Amino acid sequence: MIRIYNYNSDTDGWKQLPNAQLKTIKIDQKQRGIREYEIPLTHYFKGGKSFCGITEVEGTSFYNDTRNQCDDCREGLRAQSREAKEALERKDESVNVIDYKAAEAKDHPETAKVSH
Repeated sequence: MIRIYNYNSDTDGWKQLPNAQLKTIKIDQKQRGIREYEIPLTHYFKGGKSFCGITEVEGTSFYNDTRNQCDDCREGLRAQSREAKEALERKDESVNVIDYKAAEAKDHPETAKVSH
């Protein structure tokens, strides 16, 4: 499997802005019943700017919850991935890679865990 590394894992990713818009979700916790939680809207930031045009501000923190992601940022990320894949097929690493070796060294998908 070929992986695409066109991001800087130290600065880019899904983040929550301070005072972010909240969404109420309901989770069935079996024995405890249905509980409501508020989760913040998250945006994908790359190079200090989100795909929907928001500039990153002081206090922005990494947070990824697929239940409340900005739709424009999702579409921007998909477009970026398509462009990176096409560049990879053309063997144009200048478009595809920020720091391939560093990103590849940090990537350990075999250790990823999902908790429910």
